[in-house]
Amino acid sequence: MPVQSRRLPKLQTERKKKRLRFALIICCVLLILAILALALHYIVRHVNFKFYFCAQSLKFIPIENACDGKFECEAGEDELNCVSRVKVNTTYPVRLMGENLILQVLVHDETWSTVCADDWKSQHTRLACQQLGYTLSTPRSIQVPVRSLHPDLQTAFSVLNNKGQETSENIQSLLTMRDECSSGSVISVSCSDCGEVVGEDQIIGGMDTTIEMWPWQVSLHWDMQHLCGGSLISTRWIISAAHCFTGKAKGLGQWSVLLGQTYRTSSGAVSVKSILLNEAHDSVSRDYDIAMVQLATDVLLGDTIHPVCLPPLPNATPTTEPY
Repeated sequence: MPVQSRRLPKLQTERKKKRLRFALIICCVLLILAILALALHYIVRHVNFKFYFCAQSLKFIPIENACDGKFECEAGEDELNCVSRVKVNTTYPVRLMGENLILQVLVHDETWSTVCADDWKSQHTRLACQQLGYTLSTPRSIQVPVRSLHPDLQTAFSVLNNKGQETSENIQSLLTMRDECSSGSVISVSCSDCGEVVGEDQIIGGMDTTIEMWPWQVSLHWDMQHLCGGSLISTRWIISAAHCFTGKAKGLGQWSVLLGQTYRTSSGAVSVKSILLNEAHDSVSRDYDIAMVQLATDVLLGDTIHPVCLPPLPNATPTTEPY
């Protein structure tokens, strides 16, 4: 018994040492794996920053050669998913004017006419908003007296002609020019659920805030790193600056958008389907410095993700093409 009693503590000590050695080995293995994973992450990021991988021909090309208009990959995939320049040669035929968002359509590509409220229905409101690019399921419209309009909005009118209303894809095809509105009212349309437009002074300096106060603010990521900011204007579109997408940042695959976050992170970002630049953008003077980013999927709106209100066109006749 005395011999066994002396062996028992010794066996327990050896077992503890074995457990400790095993735990140390596991910790070392995990640490080595973590270091390898971190090293691999930075290697991949460095490669992605410097090179574009041609998947079909299994080769790398300099990132500057991707989206340069020349096919460097054998299958040409380096020129398939790129930032695009868009040129619009004609005026968009539907617009909302002034703070009251008065609906106007372009007739015969030359005359802007204000739409009368005569026989106007909710289906016409939806059609006009869809044509403007909005996806809100329940747009709103109200009637505004003609006498309250700015003189620029009383020069020409249009009324519904009740033809092809079930199949028409644009609101102007349903309208006919008139000298006045029989109802004495015109249509004001609200297509967005962004809320009321509120003018604010320019921000100089600023202070810390939260995303709930500015739920339209987004972070544009290139290669999982913040590069530029932008504003959500609908469930799938972001407005930003064109200069963010010049240089080596032309490929769509490296871009993503982070929404609904007060602090920037590298996770939870939404992939990008297309990026459209104003073709007149000058990278030196930065004139026409505007870009549109289309998300791959619609985002769910809430307290931290909400579209910004775009300013309406002024009542006075614009000297430049309306946006």
